[in-house]
Amino acid sequence: MNPDSFHLDRLRREIKPLRLHWFPRLRSTNDHAAELRRRGELFAPAMVLTGCQLAGRGRGSNTWWSRAGVLTVTFVFPIDAHVAPHQLPLLAGLAIRNAAASLVPGAGGAAQMAQ
Repeated sequence: MNPDSFHLDRLRREIKPLRLHWFPRLRSTNDHAAELRRRGELFAPAMVLTGCQLAGRGRGSNTWWSRAGVLTVTFVFPIDAHVAPHQLPLLAGLAIRNAAASLVPGAGGAAQMAQ
């Protein structure tokens, strides 16, 4: 995927405070995020984004991939004592939905969903 097709520079500016780590092709965004963290190159909040994922992992033994042209992301959040780990997927999903709605003309509803 050509990063110009989704305005990589604009994304970097507008996702603050998240730090963007873009890779055109990865085996797994989650595995790569873990490796960057082990090397001391990834600090929360951040996102690891790729345009082509070859060996994604899901729950249990589930695996999947995303072909070129599909953005795949792993979010890295700081530890928050007020948010239980099992709540993060729901909160992240709502945040992504609201962000996407704000970028799509006429989608609306982001303010209502956030309440």
